[in-house]
Amino acid sequence: MTGLVQAARQMTRAEVSTLLGMILSAGHRISAGHEAVAMWRASLTGYSLPECLAALVVHNEFSSVAPRPHDLISHIRRARRLVLNERVLAESTARPDPDEAARASNTHMAAIRAAMGWKRPDEHTAALTVACPVLECGAAAGMPCRRTGTARKGRPENRELRKGVHASRTELAAEQHDQAEQAADTLPRKEIPA
Repeated sequence: MTGLVQAARQMTRAEVSTLLGMILSAGHRISAGHEAVAMWRASLTGYSLPECLAALVVHNEFSSVAPRPHDLISHIRRARRLVLNERVLAESTARPDPDEAARASNTHMAAIRAAMGWKRPDEHTAALTVACPVLECGAAAGMPCRRTGTARKGRPENRELRKGVHASRTELAAEQHDQAEQAADTLPRKEIPA
């Protein structure tokens, strides 16, 4: 929030003099003496010169009367509220990342399954250890497959609803598991003396 609300910082006399000079150059008749600089400086505590200059532009668009400090403060507060409202609106309407939402869903479902004592089929657990090979799906390891409806070997490649993964993903996981077992079988084994 540093851009929205600044600490109670007072503008320097030079900054206030610049502001008063801009007001005078816009054709307004105001006092620009030492007392006026001190009064404007005290009144505009907490507001920056750029904010005051922007508020002066807005004021001059809608009024021909010379601005007073409270006029500028009113415009600045309105602008700050608009910025804050836009940020809140942007945050409230932002759509979550689908992968992040799926991860959160999986995490919560895993907790529910554990609490209820439900077990996943081993085949499904193994399928989730690899990324889905279906191009339109592309689900990462640990994520459920998306519905694609693409063809695989001439027949539709729909997810197995019970498992939430494509059949080709299950097959890929089984192949990788078989290859790992074969590799483990070919390693020489050391016998441990009894």
